[in-house]
Amino acid sequence: MDNNNNIGSMNPQQFSQNMPQNTPQNTQMNMGMSGIELQKMQQEAEQRRREQSRRNADFFGRLCIPTIIYALLYTILLYENTGGILVTLFSIVTGVYSLYCMKILHIEAKPLTIWYSVMMILTGLSSGLTGNKIIQGFNFCWILVFLIFMLLHNFCNDRQWGLIKYITAAFQAVFGAIGCIAEPFMDIADYMRNERMDSGSMGSDCMDSDSVNRAAGEGLVKKHRMLYVFIGIAIAFPLVVLIVVLLCSADAVFASVIKKLFADINFFTVSKVVLLFAFALFSSYCGIKYLSKKRISDAPVETPAFPAAIGITVAATISA
Repeated sequence: MDNNNNIGSMNPQQFSQNMPQNTPQNTQMNMGMSGIELQKMQQEAEQRRREQSRRNADFFGRLCIPTIIYALLYTILLYENTGGILVTLFSIVTGVYSLYCMKILHIEAKPLTIWYSVMMILTGLSSGLTGNKIIQGFNFCWILVFLIFMLLHNFCNDRQWGLIKYITAAFQAVFGAIGCIAEPFMDIADYMRNERMDSGSMGSDCMDSDSVNRAAGEGLVKKHRMLYVFIGIAIAFPLVVLIVVLLCSADAVFASVIKKLFADINFFTVSKVVLLFAFALFSSYCGIKYLSKKRISDAPVETPAFPAAIGITVAATISA
């Protein structure tokens, strides 16, 4: 009661003096708290970016060499070839590459993978048993369909999927791979950036390490050099072909020199080989990269009920 009376007897000036003031120190403390939270958010975002960069570098390090080898085999087996035993070998190589990618990404193959693989091989074998280009073209399309369905079966949870969902997911996977066309170059940058960081930390650690660790470090450096050589060849080869073609079209003297050096080489053929190799390289890498992101929903597509009478009528009419 006394406290209330004292408060009531205070004039406004005394009351304002007893109240906590919004001093510069208090304002600075509030701004400091918001600054700490902002700094914490920036640190978390930077940490997420580094983790994503390391994941991209690890993905590229695992798939780079296998994908280059697969692209080379793809080009050798399918260049101007739609039939014969080479298409069957292409089906086998494609299945092996897909299974190897799943293995290094720690994805366990599901039982239906064997069925899809067998269907790919039998379809490739069917192309060698006919000379009809139309049938061979359809067989190649079916190999692609079986390959996409096999990858979706293993990368996604397809227990409740129907045919409509599989077709929708297949188109999503194809266009998603096209959307990842720039990611190989981004992964190369992340890989080199992380390798520089790791080599720097490894160099500082080797100051106090024994000879065994130094030997392991030298082996790691040699492995990375080999990977860099493959990357350089994959990047430089199409660029060299393009530059030579442009120079030949711009300078007649240079073109005559090139023709004398490579009299038996058709640059149009070389260009087709390069384009086929680039297609195989980017399509395989970008396809696996998109599926590894797990962006395809596992939920089934709800389709409206279709009256059975319509289907019976159509089937009966065709049969009659």
